[in-house]
Amino acid sequence: MTPAQIIRIQTKIIKLRKILAAERVRFGCYDDSAGRRYTILSLYVSVADYKVAAVYLRWFFKNFPDDAGFPFFWVEACITYFYNNKLDRARSMAFNAFVSNPFIWEVFLTGIATEVEGIKPSSNWEKLELALQLPYRANQEQYVDFSSWLQDCLVEPKMQEVIQTYFDLKLKLPTIPIGPTRTSLVEQLYELKI
Repeated sequence: MTPAQIIRIQTKIIKLRKILAAERVRFGCYDDSAGRRYTILSLYVSVADYKVAAVYLRWFFKNFPDDAGFPFFWVEACITYFYNNKLDRARSMAFNAFVSNPFIWEVFLTGIATEVEGIKPSSNWEKLELALQLPYRANQEQYVDFSSWLQDCLVEPKMQEVIQTYFDLKLKLPTIPIGPTRTSLVEQLYELKI
């Protein structure tokens, strides 16, 4: 990336942050239906400004504590925390990315993914087609260290245990009728954390 391109991206970040700040002043809260809060992190990652991206994430989680995010955002947060040597946070974001789209890391690592028999996406964010649009790949030079760590992270016993629980719950859900048992399974699914 040329210095001029980096300056253009930094200018865009400043502009987007000003728009968000103006929303807060005007409405007393953030009405970010345009998704600017996600675009900002993506722009920081695109110029590899991980230190400032980590500061931005601190602001993000303070102001949007219940934000469900989306797969690419969690990938970018994971990359950001990894390059800031905050590996516990990176591990947590890796799991968030997986839960938001179970194909995302397979696509990142190999460029392809296969659907799991019996598991139906519960939202558009979980579809294989979305994961295939991920702009980051393990073979990109800037992510070589990250991809090595990620491969190790994904095979850690705790991560494997939680991933297996996720798949078990997703396989059971379609067979359980609406009622207390299904509600319990859904609650278990959304309480999974690393």
